[in-house]
Amino acid sequence: MQVLRPIIKQEGDAFGFTVPTAAAPLMPQSSLTALIDTFMITIPSTAANSVFLGFNQGVNTTNGIELLAGTTSVFKIDHDTRQLYELQNLLTRLNQVLCGTPVTPTEAIPFVAWDMSNVFVIAAAATVISFAIFKAVYI
Repeated sequence: MQVLRPIIKQEGDAFGFTVPTAAAPLMPQSSLTALIDTFMITIPSTAANSVFLGFNQGVNTTNGIELLAGTTSVFKIDHDTRQLYELQNLLTRLNQVLCGTPVTPTEAIPFVAWDMSNVFVIAAAATVISFAIFKAVYI
């Protein structure tokens, strides 16, 4: 199949991590500027217990999202409305040509991304997991 648009590589990375018995961030050195819009966590089927996920240091085994042994959970931010934003530049230029007036300020629709330094995990006993991150490559 011939693709007429430019083809770019999807960036991603996979890591191993030992979940401790106290809440710990998955990627303490990460930030919003990493542009991560999807991550996956796999708890091996051989794990003795579940892992619990939360979005601050207060997560524990009673208030976190339970990720069961033998499962992979995907956390994805859906950017379905991006196409409307991508038309903005063209539409504002057309408006300026037709009406003679620039549109200011232009709409600043935010790009939503995960801050992985604020994604915390905890387990009842140390548990080895794997997780993968995927960067937004076109914003």
